[in-house]
Amino acid sequence: MKTKYLILLLFIFVIPFYFSCEDEETVIKVTSVALSKISVSIIESNNETLTASIAPTNATNKKVKWKSSDNAIASVDSYGKVTAVKAGNATITVTTDDGNKAATCNVTVEAESVGVAGISLDKTSLTLDEGDSKTLAVTIAPINATNKKFTWKSSDDVIATVEGNGKVTAHKAGNATITVTTNDGNKTANCDVTVKAVIVAVTEVSLDRTSMSLVEGNSGTLIASIAPVNATNKKVEWRSSNDAIATVDSNGKVTAVKTGNATITVATEDGNKKATCTITVFDAMSAFADNRDDNVYRFVTIGDQVWMTENLKYLPSVVDRTTDSNTAPYYYVSSYNGTDVTAAKATDNYKTYGVLYNWPAAINACPSGWHLPSDEEWTRLTTYLGGEGSAGAKLKATGTVQEGTGLWNSPNTGASNQVGFTALPGGNRNTGDTFFDLGNAGYWWSATESSADNVWRRGIYRDQWYVNRNNIPKEIGLSVRCVKN
Repeated sequence: MKTKYLILLLFIFVIPFYFSCEDEETVIKVTSVALSKISVSIIESNNETLTASIAPTNATNKKVKWKSSDNAIASVDSYGKVTAVKAGNATITVTTDDGNKAATCNVTVEAESVGVAGISLDKTSLTLDEGDSKTLAVTIAPINATNKKFTWKSSDDVIATVEGNGKVTAHKAGNATITVTTNDGNKTANCDVTVKAVIVAVTEVSLDRTSMSLVEGNSGTLIASIAPVNATNKKVEWRSSNDAIATVDSNGKVTAVKTGNATITVATEDGNKKATCTITVFDAMSAFADNRDDNVYRFVTIGDQVWMTENLKYLPSVVDRTTDSNTAPYYYVSSYNGTDVTAAKATDNYKTYGVLYNWPAAINACPSGWHLPSDEEWTRLTTYLGGEGSAGAKLKATGTVQEGTGLWNSPNTGASNQVGFTALPGGNRNTGDTFFDLGNAGYWWSATESSADNVWRRGIYRDQWYVNRNNIPKEIGLSVRCVKN
């Protein structure tokens, strides 16, 4: 009986223990998990199935769980099927039930490519004034097209240009077409641009001179300037007050017909603005035109000589009063201290008294057919007038500044201008770098040197009868009277 009881106890305790040990030895743990891809790109609405690999392959519990970091981007089901929802990035994680082992896959969802069906502009035509601008707006269809890039082009950049943002700028009156073209599909849309000229009214017209002297048969051209310079209509009409004296053509070319005076008028088509120039026509037997600068000089016969009746105005260049030389030619205008020939010629002193020359300039200043008189030729002139003692009064222009009748300062002793020489008090440019004696005396070069550094000259004074002959340095600036060859 005892034996049976012991056997029964042994069966109860040993047999379960045996089977319990046998169960523990057959459970194989998961050591790792891996995915078939660690990264994947999927287009919207498409899917991709990931495969999880458990190690060891004979692991007892191979159950796993799937999860997405962002279901709005990509979702995953219990079988590892990943579905792309919308463009973006998400991480898919697989985790084992046994041991909580994990593996991940980075998912990039790409937008589904939607082709461009068409392009349009908010305006198909546009009218702009010169200088104005307008920005065109673009619409791409469909609105969810993937590639919405486009380019702009003008058919004529001279008329109108277009920028990358669709800004159209009008430059010149005319027509141009603005075209926008899509990168995807080469779809196009056009806007026809009309540019209108801005009307800028004429406010003034002026001429390059208000007076002109011409010899019969000669011509000179007047230049009209319209203000403002960007005026729209710059057309002008020319007319002469007396075609028998001087005519004018449509280009402002004035032709002298016969001795006398006429007024040339230029009038604008826009606004009828006017400017005038007084034309004086001289007899060809008593005046000539210097073809170097179109200055007209009257002349007179005195004895057996032919003299200019005014000072020479030839001015190829000009220097200020501080510049001098006894070898290089220099030209001065009384009271003008600069180097601008146009500005110098605009001064009253240039127009009235002409140019002051140093001797190197004076010796070659006279126009063709004329020359600088020699010392002997000056003496012949004064001798013809009764000698130097009284010739000055006979050569001087009459009248005084003080009386409002002339250019000489008072008293202008004995002035009679007996032979029409019309000597004027142009003064000089002195060795002290100053302009001197304007209104009080006139000084003229001769062509005859008295020494290597000095030249004979003539002087006439406001308060004297005589003509003074003396020699002076070549760098002094004096007037020039030319005598005919």
